[in-house]
Amino acid sequence: MRRLNSSYARYYNKKYKRRGFLFQDRYKSIATQEFNYFRELIKYIHLNPLRAGIVRNFTELDKYAWCSHYDIVNGSRFDWYFNHEVMKRFGNTKVDSLKMYYKFLNEGALPFDYPLKFKVDDDDYLGDERVVGDPEFVRNALLLDKNYQIQRKVLKNNGVTINEVKRRVCKYFEIELSQLNRPGRNSLSIKARNIIFYYCYIDLGYSLSSIGDHFKLSSSAVSYGVEKGRKAIEETRINSIF
Repeated sequence: MRRLNSSYARYYNKKYKRRGFLFQDRYKSIATQEFNYFRELIKYIHLNPLRAGIVRNFTELDKYAWCSHYDIVNGSRFDWYFNHEVMKRFGNTKVDSLKMYYKFLNEGALPFDYPLKFKVDDDDYLGDERVVGDPEFVRNALLLDKNYQIQRKVLKNNGVTINEVKRRVCKYFEIELSQLNRPGRNSLSIKARNIIFYYCYIDLGYSLSSIGDHFKLSSSAVSYGVEKGRKAIEETRINSIF
């Protein structure tokens, strides 16, 4: 997302002969506790055009193509947008869920600011901006994140680098290091490389760009490989290499 935002900002500034930031804030990916919190985020996102005055009413919002609300009421335009994942939170049938969805939006068509604030046990509770949920959910999420940070620090202090991950994964699959960079579609070497991507990105905290520089690949190729690596680890049931 950072690469997409920055490249688009450069394109836009060049096209319209302007300078400076194009987007107000960085892209946010938020861990969200189920049901009420998920629904509140949907409301917050889908009412943005209305609150900003880009559209004047729900009739115009239904036709506004630059918000995923359009895909809820008109059917998804993209194979990656699962509108049923939203609608099943509002009802069991398409008609009922759409009716309850509209009712829910109408109840929240007033301005409010991010971060979102919710009522928990009759007390106001403001979560961490990276996590939206009740106090226990937020605490657990932040504890998990802290454990990841500790694990990454320990591994790096023990000298575990990209090269060390490559060595251990290649040893597991009984392949040579040179096979990782060979062109072609050798399924075993590709699987090993994707697993290396996953361990370096998730367990060691290397950025996609730094991994890409090491393997002479784009960040998007590494990102794709990380997901493939996660699935490969599940399929092969590899115990942690660390």
